[in-house]
Amino acid sequence: MAAAAPAAPPAPGEAKRPEGDEWCDSGLGSLGEGPLGQPLPDSPGPEPPEPPADPSAWLRHVLSFVTEDGDTALHLAVIHEHEEFLESILRHTERSPYLDLQNDLGQSALHIAVVLGLAGAVGRLRAAGAGLCVRERGGHTPLHLACREGHPACARALLGELLEAAPEPRQPPETPSEPQGTSGTPPEHQEEEEELRAQLESVNYDGEGGSRAHTGAVGDTAE
Repeated sequence: MAAAAPAAPPAPGEAKRPEGDEWCDSGLGSLGEGPLGQPLPDSPGPEPPEPPADPSAWLRHVLSFVTEDGDTALHLAVIHEHEEFLESILRHTERSPYLDLQNDLGQSALHIAVVLGLAGAVGRLRAAGAGLCVRERGGHTPLHLACREGHPACARALLGELLEAAPEPRQPPETPSEPQGTSGTPPEHQEEEEELRAQLESVNYDGEGGSRAHTGAVGDTAE
C-alpha cells in the first residue's frame, strides 16, 4: 500500500493546524486571551436571619402546655431537674396561681420537688411564692411528704428560718406607740409566722400531721 502523501505546506499567512495530541491540548489555548464571555451573575448572599420569635408567644406556649397526666411545664422542669428552664419559668410566674397548678395526682411542682428530695428546687419554688399548704390527692402538704419521705433538707427549705424562730417566746412591746401585732411580732413577720403555723398544724385526710408530728419528724430525719 502506498504511503500517504505528506500534507501540503500551509499557504502563506495561514496558521499551522496542530496534529495528534497537540490538537487536544490546544483546547485550553483556543479560548484566547480575551474576556471569557459574559460574567457570571453574583452568587446569592446568605439568607437574612429569621426574625426572633415573639417572647410572649413562647411564654403562652410554655404556660399552656399540659401532658396527658396533667403535668405542666413547671412540673416537667422539676422532674427532669432542668434548672435553667425552671428559673426561666419562675421569672415569668412569680407569685402567680400557675405555681400551684396540680396534676392528676393533685401534686403541685412543689410536691414533686419534695418527693424527689430536691431541696434546691424546693427553696426556689418557695421563694417564688409556691403554696406551702396545697394538698395532693391524699391530703398531704409538701411538709407532710418531706417528713414521710425522710427529706430533712426539703423540710428545712419549706420552713426556713421560721422553724428556728417559732419556739422562741415573744414579749409584749414595751412602747405601745410602736406598730406591733397582737402577739408582739412586727407586722412584716406576722405573715411568715402564720405560714409556719399553717404548715405545722396541717393534717392530711387521715388526720395525720400536726405540729408535734412535723417537728418531731424533722428532728428525727436530721439525726
